[in-house]
Amino acid sequence: MEIIKFVKLQQSMGFIHYLFFLLLVPAFTNAQDVLKVVLKESRETYFVLRSDKSVKHGKYDKRGRLNEKIAIGMYTNGERSGIWEFYEEGNLTQKYDFSKHELVWFDRPHHAKTIKYKVIRSSDTLETSLSRPPLYIGGHFLLTEEIFNTANYPKEAYKNGIEGDVLVSFTIDEKGRTSNYKIVKGISYSCDEEAIKNMQKTDGHWIPALLKHETVKVEYIMPVKYRLSD
Repeated sequence: MEIIKFVKLQQSMGFIHYLFFLLLVPAFTNAQDVLKVVLKESRETYFVLRSDKSVKHGKYDKRGRLNEKIAIGMYTNGERSGIWEFYEEGNLTQKYDFSKHELVWFDRPHHAKTIKYKVIRSSDTLETSLSRPPLYIGGHFLLTEEIFNTANYPKEAYKNGIEGDVLVSFTIDEKGRTSNYKIVKGISYSCDEEAIKNMQKTDGHWIPALLKHETVKVEYIMPVKYRLSD
């Protein structure tokens, strides 16, 4: 009887080990060999596939000049996935789920409730405050940083000492798509044209505005700054 019990115990343990192996196989199969990348200039830390170093895969962390948090999230095979957190001056301002393509949470400053936007309807326009303003995915800090990093100072304007703020207006529709770019206040033809080109790059990265729980088309005005270096 003892021998029979021992054999049965061995059989049971073998079955458990087999199940454990089956559970581990998918994990090892899905795991990918990655390398850590640290960029000091942009203060980014992330991982890339060893097999293709152009593909981000794994945790992502971006910091500010004082090591404050800017963006924290995950990449899966080169695409942002799951819930990302975005910060301004170290404070959490936005959470966005890239897997579901939806806003999870955002921080709305008290003064923002009094800001009025031009809501564009099929027959008329309306100046009003919004339940939720149009939001750039990643927050205002990343929006201004990306515009600054991609902006080219026109050579002619730089040579002639032209600097200032170009105000660009454009519409953000009910699906977050942008169009109808115009110069509200310009400083030179070349700077104005460059400012519009930079704002056009933000298309596809906006969350539409809400008015009484309904998405609406609004006009948005964004400054693009040109400053001569000392």
